[in-house]
Amino acid sequence: MPKFPRFEDHNKFLDHLDMLWKLQSRAAELSKNKKFEKEDLRNEFFANLSHLIYNFYVDLQLPFFVNKIHPALADGTLNPYFSKDAKRENDHYSNIFHIGSPDKLKAYHDRYKAQLIFSIWIVFEDMIDVMFEKLATDEEKEIKSNKTFSQISKFLAGLTELTIKKIQGKLHSDFVGLGEKYNLVFKKIENQELSSQIKKFKEFLEFVNTLRNCLHFNSRPLKDRTFELDFGKFEFKKNEFVDFASPEMIESTLEKMMDCVDFLRNHLTLEEKLIHSSKPTPREYEEVKREVAIDEDGFLNPRE
Repeated sequence: MPKFPRFEDHNKFLDHLDMLWKLQSRAAELSKNKKFEKEDLRNEFFANLSHLIYNFYVDLQLPFFVNKIHPALADGTLNPYFSKDAKRENDHYSNIFHIGSPDKLKAYHDRYKAQLIFSIWIVFEDMIDVMFEKLATDEEKEIKSNKTFSQISKFLAGLTELTIKKIQGKLHSDFVGLGEKYNLVFKKIENQELSSQIKKFKEFLEFVNTLRNCLHFNSRPLKDRTFELDFGKFEFKKNEFVDFASPEMIESTLEKMMDCVDFLRNHLTLEEKLIHSSKPTPREYEEVKREVAIDEDGFLNPRE
């Protein structure tokens, strides 16, 4: 049997798993804030984050788990636990061992690190989208829609009013970038004493957004950027490969994201419930749960 590659330091890897378990437990606890209903996005963000961390926790250790049981798979010890086609089934399960080979393990882990960064940003974006819609005035939304026109309007001097109106109509867009949305959301926090904390959170979010955008371009930034955060200094060099996804960076990013969203929900004056428009109604959700047998903690139960 080929020698299974070790993490850089296996104890360090186990420490990372310990921390991920603590972080998913913290996210699960934050999802139960009594100020908000269970399906409110200010709780649901943390529930989704808890599941993302749990999945990442499982995915990271799968190659090591498979390595432990590989001998029993290879010699047929586990055959009685498989179907009547045990040999065929066993052959496929034995092939899973290859994810732990030296040429596959790093790529396997890197894929799930990238997936985690993408997924964190998606659940954050879902919440910010709804917050923006609830908090932004019609005037503020209109200003955002005319942003491109406002940037070039000074170059249109000399054109007729009708031509300018046509240009404005062509450039009018309902699209608002996530950065603009969360900047406006933070702006709605009126306590000036919190401005330094808000500045740090916004810088952190810009870092995560930049990292996430890099993943679209083969982990290479489109421009130079430097971030000095509480948990380290990160330099993005144009067209140079980025590999920041150390265990410490992942842990700190998850921790900071929880701090950020908890800060937002505790300091925003927003009384109404925040529900994503695409979310199923409670009745529809209960029907889905019955169909796939999901328990109260969100895990699948085996059919009887």
